[in-house]
Amino acid sequence: MIVIADSSILIPLARINHLHLLEQMYGGVFIPQGIYREVVIRGAGRAGSKEVPNADFIHIKPLRHPDVVDEYIDPLSPEDASVIGLSKELSADLILSRDGRLRRRAKIESIPVATLRAFFIDTKQAGFIPAVKPLLDEMRNKG
Repeated sequence: MIVIADSSILIPLARINHLHLLEQMYGGVFIPQGIYREVVIRGAGRAGSKEVPNADFIHIKPLRHPDVVDEYIDPLSPEDASVIGLSKELSADLILSRDGRLRRRAKIESIPVATLRAFFIDTKQAGFIPAVKPLLDEMRNKG
C-alpha cells in the first residue's frame, strides 16, 4: 500500500509520540521534499523536526516532475500541492491529511484520503491502539 502523509498528520503524531503507528499500519509512508522542509527545516525545534528525520519508515521522495505542483497550487500551498503531485506520480492508495483544502483536491483527483481521526479508528480496528479517545484528548491537550 502506498501512503502519502502531510505535515498535518506528522506533527500531531510526533507531538503525542505516536509516529510509530504509521509504520505499524502501513510499513512506511512517503512524503514529498516540501513536507520534509516544512516539518524539519522550517519547523526546527518544534514537534516532528527531530522525529521525522529519525523515522526510517518515513521515505522522502522527490517529485520526478516538480512542475506538476503548478497544476494544484491554487488554492493549495506548494507543500500540499506536492502531496497531490507525489500521490499522482506514485499512484498512491491513500493520502493522510487533516487539511480541508488538500482533502477536497484529493477527492477531485480520485485519491482516497483519510483524516487523523479515521487513521486512529483504523489503527484501533487493527489492534494497534486500545482506544481512540485518549489519543484525541492528548492531541487536544498538547495543542
